[in-house]
Amino acid sequence: MTPVRVREGLLAAGLVVVLAAGTAGAAARQVPPRHPLDGLAWLFVGAAVAVVLVRRRWPVGALLAGAAIVAGYFAAGYPYGPVIFVVCLLSYSLARRGGTRRTLWAIGLATVLLVPPLVRPAPVSTLLVEALVLLGAVLAWLGVPAWLAATVRLYRTHADDVAERAIADERLRLSREVHDVVAHSLSLITLQSGAALRVWDHSPQDAHAAVQAIRATSVDALRELRQTLAELRGEAPPRGIADVDGLVARLNGDALRVSLTVTGEARPLPSEADACAYRLVQESLTNVVRHAEAGAALVAVAYEPGGVGLAVEDDGAGAADGPGHGRGLQGMGERVAALGGTLSAGPRPGGGFAVRAWIPR
Repeated sequence: MTPVRVREGLLAAGLVVVLAAGTAGAAARQVPPRHPLDGLAWLFVGAAVAVVLVRRRWPVGALLAGAAIVAGYFAAGYPYGPVIFVVCLLSYSLARRGGTRRTLWAIGLATVLLVPPLVRPAPVSTLLVEALVLLGAVLAWLGVPAWLAATVRLYRTHADDVAERAIADERLRLSREVHDVVAHSLSLITLQSGAALRVWDHSPQDAHAAVQAIRATSVDALRELRQTLAELRGEAPPRGIADVDGLVARLNGDALRVSLTVTGEARPLPSEADACAYRLVQESLTNVVRHAEAGAALVAVAYEPGGVGLAVEDDGAGAADGPGHGRGLQGMGERVAALGGTLSAGPRPGGGFAVRAWIPR
């Protein structure tokens, strides 16, 4: 048996107990003047429970049928009791399934069915007042559950939206992390393979060294990718600004000279800021290799009491327009801004390109 059927069975059993006990208790206090319970009364109560079981498939029909059954029960003069809770439940169920306009007109029709049997014979002077009071009571019985259901539906929709945004943000974070690793490693391999091709014919030893470097870079790339996946699974600490020197050392060579300067007293950064600083330098150097056609690049790290300043400058072609470069800068800017920092990127006055960022502690 499915969980839904189990819940529906428990609900039906609970309703039977509540309606039977409550109706019998109401009869003990209201008979007379109300009509005593008989087989027809219990048939009305059983039909009301049966209608509840079909509310998921026919929510509007269930509410109207339930209102007609309850109206027939009251019109026959049976004691007022918990049978009215059936229409409250049906109104809640209808509103939970959406469709505000459909819910409103169904509640209106149910009100038309329920009010007349409740109006007692009275002088004309008081009949209108009593009818208005009963109308308000019936609208409350139907409207309050519907309002609660609409509130629950909106809350769950909001919760679902928040969850979807969280999943989308996590996917974006994962894609950025993998992109940073793969793009950086492939850029190194491209740089080294180009160097190998240039010296292949006239300097076999240099070509052999370049191929060896390609192999070493490939091994490092696989190791870094495993490290990144371990970080994403929470199995390893994320790399931070202290690992920038290794990044610079792997890139520094004949084709591209990369240097690192560090100023100020090194201070620990929060884990997110530390990882962001590392990725920013990695992405900037990757862009230098892929787009700048530079011969030299400088990475500057400046520790200050309130945070850390980063700069990656090159002597290449200036503003790069290669595919993916703009997206990389945009991604870096979003990371830094999320931490309350700032980032600027653009051509240097004397030529080349510069990326500068400030990440607070």
